[in-house]
Amino acid sequence: MTTYKPNPARRELLRGACGGASLGLARRLGLPFLFSQAALVNAANQRYGNRILVIFELSGGNDGLNTVAPTEDDRYHRARPRLRVAKANVVKLDGRLGLHPEMEPMRALLDRGELAVVTDVGMPTPDRSHFHALEIWHSCRDGADPGHTGWIGRAADALGVRDGAAPALHIGSTDQPFSLVSERAMVPSLVSLERATIRGDDRRELLDALAAVPRAQSVPARVALGAREAYAFSSRLAASARSYKPASPYPDSPLGRKLRTIAQILDAGFATRVFEVEIDGFDTHANQTDAHPALLRELASAVAAFHGDLRAHGRGDRVLTMAFSEFGRRVKENGSGGTDHGAAAPVLLAGGGAKGGVHGGPPDLENLLEGDVATRVDFRRVYATVLDGWLKVPSAPILLGTYEPLPILG
Repeated sequence: MTTYKPNPARRELLRGACGGASLGLARRLGLPFLFSQAALVNAANQRYGNRILVIFELSGGNDGLNTVAPTEDDRYHRARPRLRVAKANVVKLDGRLGLHPEMEPMRALLDRGELAVVTDVGMPTPDRSHFHALEIWHSCRDGADPGHTGWIGRAADALGVRDGAAPALHIGSTDQPFSLVSERAMVPSLVSLERATIRGDDRRELLDALAAVPRAQSVPARVALGAREAYAFSSRLAASARSYKPASPYPDSPLGRKLRTIAQILDAGFATRVFEVEIDGFDTHANQTDAHPALLRELASAVAAFHGDLRAHGRGDRVLTMAFSEFGRRVKENGSGGTDHGAAAPVLLAGGGAKGGVHGGPPDLENLLEGDVATRVDFRRVYATVLDGWLKVPSAPILLGTYEPLPILG
């Protein structure tokens, strides 16, 4: 007979969590602890509560000029003699712009009018530091102090809890982005479906840890309730993982696996409204001709498979995806076969809720801002659009100001 031996390190981790750091427990176990809590859901949330937003963060600074290439502009070709995308190879968007050829898998979305391209998106005063630029995108604060919550976290607070589900969820093994930090709502991280399965030893150690907390340090009722709901979550998701049949094959890539996970979570019936995933590697200072096309291929193939799968399961009009990066790249290529940190770049939205086409026109390569594409669309206008128009959550309190939505939703 095997004797069960608790893991002291894990017991300490769980005991610390039971003392109040419930978010740490959720993150470290990779489990979305779905705490029930009293929440008032407004009428708009009741009506539009089945709409989902999936956000892709293209970390490192995506080269917007090669993603959505202005191949009709001679200045583009002169600035990039080695990196330019040939006019004959692009996936045409209109008479002036085209998607990089590696984004061919997204042609079906384009043909259905379900791919919106918003050009020249950025911040009014560009910041070419990865850290600070992301802080601004995540917090919606332009100054040095980002505050203590992110815009998705504030949206999660406004959305509230329905059916015990976390209103927002981070998918991935990286540190949770600051954008998801909330005031009240539980916004956990999920590494993978395998990590979401509570094994027997984990269950015993969690219960042992709960029992070991001194009576004088009473365990909050929501922690115990959260543990029970975590078991329920694990069972439901495991059942869905066994039975779910994707209608289209997902690429065997990090992003492909993450999007398949989201499809299975939706299939399991959880009421999570916002998902966030990251794709790293877009900081292409050198050898961009190899690295950047591969990243765009990963993005396009995974997004195309995801939306094809959703459509086949009757969820094509429920889910909107949005891809952004903290900044674009410089117009002129550098001496290392790459591009340096820039300013404005395109944002892509896809799904049945998107109004297909190019919104904003090609970048103005005649009037650059210190060698970069200038911002013509404040990124918070895109956020306001998806908050007000898609999730039906008032955007002003979340964005810390009023921003005019864009006509990019169908």
